[in-house]
Amino acid sequence: MHLSLTALFLFLSAAVSASPTPLSSDLEDIAKRVPYNTCKLDITEIRTCEPQDRNLYTRFRLEGPNQVLWHETPQLSAPGLSINPSQPLELKEAGMEYILKITGRHDKDDVEFRYGLLTWTTDSTSGFAKCRGVTADDWNKGGSHCRTDSRQFQCEFAC
Repeated sequence: MHLSLTALFLFLSAAVSASPTPLSSDLEDIAKRVPYNTCKLDITEIRTCEPQDRNLYTRFRLEGPNQVLWHETPQLSAPGLSINPSQPLELKEAGMEYILKITGRHDKDDVEFRYGLLTWTTDSTSGFAKCRGVTADDWNKGGSHCRTDSRQFQCEFAC
């Protein structure tokens, strides 16, 4: 039997707050013992030559539990789907319990994700949601000639 993301969060909050000295490793230990579904997100972050308030896009593949395809950005979407702070991407497909919100952040040079009560970024490396860089994480820094740049991440999260 699998717990919903909300039930899992409430369970873990209660378990950690009951501990006299909660440590981040407590959550890791509990996470290993509590069954939950895992979703996978292969994402490409794209930066174009447009003004900074509208130059971040994404193309991604989102798989639900048991590798069920929930979304794949169509090849005709060029350069991709907007993830700018003023126009973040919100997605809810059949089978998803919550809306997945994806926001590119210039100030932190990362991508932020929200799914139900869960929030993480492309810099998150542990816990119920984590990502790892597939390509070098530095953007092209070559002179004044603007080029479209991209970087890829693989993420997984409790869903």
